[in-house]
Amino acid sequence: MSYAQIFQRLPEEVRFPMLEFADALEKKLRDQLAVRRQDFDELRAVVHELAQAQKRTEERLDRLEAVVEELAQAQKRTEERLDRLEAVVEELAQAQKRTEERVTELAQAQKRTEERVTELAQAQTEARKDVHAHLSAIGARWGIQTEESFRKAIQAILSDFTDLRVERFTAYDTEGEVFGRPDQVEIDVLIRDGRTILGEIKSSMSKGDVYIFERKVAFYERRQGVKADCKIIITPMLDPRAQPVVDELGIRVYATAYDFGQT
Repeated sequence: MSYAQIFQRLPEEVRFPMLEFADALEKKLRDQLAVRRQDFDELRAVVHELAQAQKRTEERLDRLEAVVEELAQAQKRTEERLDRLEAVVEELAQAQKRTEERVTELAQAQKRTEERVTELAQAQTEARKDVHAHLSAIGARWGIQTEESFRKAIQAILSDFTDLRVERFTAYDTEGEVFGRPDQVEIDVLIRDGRTILGEIKSSMSKGDVYIFERKVAFYERRQGVKADCKIIITPMLDPRAQPVVDELGIRVYATAYDFGQT
């Protein structure tokens, strides 16, 4: 049965009130339905917004997951680098240990070398002393022989000059006037035309030798009670430092016996 049929069966006096009631009820229902549709639209908008927010959240989560994965990979690489660095540090520590051991060995070797050098230096010093002693002994003996040969050779040359007489003065100096201690004093005495010439004949003459010769002259003059007319030195080698001394003492120096013989 339709609403129109139901409305026709109502009494005449209630039809109009019922029609108003139906209109009011329809209006109220429409209003209620309209509110619910608006709420539904709002709800749908909220759901859509929530869906968008969820989408954005999922996107952010995806990005975060990617970042976390990248961080995890970076952490893995860092740990691998740390492992390699630890291996390198360990290797360096072992190398440093070996270096220190080597340095210790070198220091010990250096110490042994220095000790050996010291021993060698001491041995060399001793050897030099021995060699010097031997050479001194040989040199002294050879020097005496060569000096004597030189003096005799010069005396032989001087004896060739007919106006010259060569003598050898020898006396013992008990007071040590010449050498600072008692010793034998020898000096060559050359007599020419009644003049006394005192001479020293040596293969080489030092400054000290000149002073000794001067003391020999003084010793001879005191012992013999005569004054030398001339003082000469015959030597091919006069120390340059002795030249001022011979000049000061008035001693004549000749390089050869011929130089003297021809004066």
